[in-house]
Amino acid sequence: MSAAAMSEVSQTYGAIFVGLLFEAFLQGLVTVQTFTYFLNFADDPCWIKTLVATVWTMNTTHLCLVAHTVYSKLVTSWGNDSALLVVPQLFNGEFALVSVPTLLCQSFLLQRIWVLSRHNWLVTGTLALGCLAGFFLEVAVMVQVLLNAVVAEYQRVARQVISGAVLLAVVDLVLALTLLVYLRRNDITLGSDQSIHKPHRRTRIILQKIMKYTIATGLLTSILSFAILAAILLSPHSFIYVAVYLLYGPLYTNALLANLNLRAELRREVDRPLTTLATLSVVVAPPAPCIPHDVVPPHEDIVFLEPMKRYDSTDTAIVTV
Repeated sequence: MSAAAMSEVSQTYGAIFVGLLFEAFLQGLVTVQTFTYFLNFADDPCWIKTLVATVWTMNTTHLCLVAHTVYSKLVTSWGNDSALLVVPQLFNGEFALVSVPTLLCQSFLLQRIWVLSRHNWLVTGTLALGCLAGFFLEVAVMVQVLLNAVVAEYQRVARQVISGAVLLAVVDLVLALTLLVYLRRNDITLGSDQSIHKPHRRTRIILQKIMKYTIATGLLTSILSFAILAAILLSPHSFIYVAVYLLYGPLYTNALLANLNLRAELRREVDRPLTTLATLSVVVAPPAPCIPHDVVPPHEDIVFLEPMKRYDSTDTAIVTV
């Protein structure tokens, strides 16, 4: 193999091989989270279980296609310089196996925003248009590389990929921030009610955990989108941005499954009894000079110890102390 061909390999399929290693790691996490989900949430609605099974299947298929491409180029076609210039059509179709799971995961987040916003058409519809715009940009890139399956075509679609990366980063951030705003609004509403009869204390703890998780997962996908953008700008003639793009589907799927599996921890938080100090009521009376043994002490000399009753699963106090 010539030196020019070796350089071509390192910048194209070598980069994809590195991306494949990271994708295999993320897919392992997806598989563990999928198993955990079906183990703990067998009673979930059918549409959620179908969503989880679909995104897992598509991510697994995507991993197999990328592995097949890397093997065929770096093993089967080793020494064939002309074969390096042609990209297999199966690999070109990987855009669909990334964009579709991403759109499905975004749809799940949109459904949560729809519920939290109390069916706000404007907010949910605007975010949905942003998600669809990113999806159709990815489809357009896929069609273009399918029509001309050569390495040089990936360099020509760089501008469209830049637009898609920026749009994905913005959509991910706005989705996370919108969820955060509505969760924070509910948290403030609960915090303003100091009545012990209201299930505010434990619910606020749960909401704060969900908010932290929302920020973390939203930032991860946004950071990856900016990493794709940086890879294109720094090395536009290589497949480094493609290698980073391979991670987008499994990373978004991990975010979805992590949010679903977080409910197990939240349920344990709900079922855990609140430990509170007992309420001690003491009334001091002047000492009596002498109290016979057969006389019951007066009521005001008795020390009352009345523990607070535990909270039930809905956090509603059974008795007020």
